[in-house]
Amino acid sequence: MSKKLTPERREALKKKLMNDLEEQVDTYLDWYDSIEDIKFRDIENQVLETRHQIGAQLAQTLVEEEASGQATALRCPVCGGKLQRKGKKEKVVVSLAGEVRLKREYYYCPHCQRGFFPPGPDDGDGIGME
Repeated sequence: MSKKLTPERREALKKKLMNDLEEQVDTYLDWYDSIEDIKFRDIENQVLETRHQIGAQLAQTLVEEEASGQATALRCPVCGGKLQRKGKKEKVVVSLAGEVRLKREYYYCPHCQRGFFPPGPDDGDGIGME
């Protein structure tokens, strides 16, 4: 198993994730502090919403990290033809972890007449990550 992160990149990524988590905790505590007559169901619902937000943020950060570390192949993974860069495109994917916004380089193969988000063809999840 190869490591994807240098020690420096790992530390920077950890810092970003911890800052994101701290913001979510502050939001949760602000909510908690604003409720006078709190019920268990209120706490439970807010915990589930906070968990959902944290999961979506974590997925977003790691998808962005994965996309930034991929080497861009300039050849079509289907026919081997030369790909044309079409700029960055944004796509919203609703995942099990929540809504994730992807903004990645988009390529088009004039021979196959198909578009690709690296690292390869869309495998049915709409994001082109295998």
